[in-house]
Amino acid sequence: MHLLAERLSEEATQRLNRVTRELINRVAATIEAAGIRSETRLTAQAPFSALNGIMISYATYPGRSLEEIRRHTARLARLVANLFLQQAKSG
Repeated sequence: MHLLAERLSEEATQRLNRVTRELINRVAATIEAAGIRSETRLTAQAPFSALNGIMISYATYPGRSLEEIRRHTARLARLVANLFLQQAKSG
């Protein structure tokens, strides 16, 4: 079983799943609006997962202020977004 699932109640897990689906739906809508039509759901899950990983990895980074964490996660998010954008444009 996933560690997060072990820590969440059934109700909290359902709520997290609903919010995650809604966010991925928004990313998918943006991808479709950009004219990307192949594997829209999978294409939406990739940047969502990458950005989620960044947020989890750096949310409470030791020895850094909240502002330093915010700036660093924003910089990483821009890098990830640019990588996905370049890939989307190339094929």
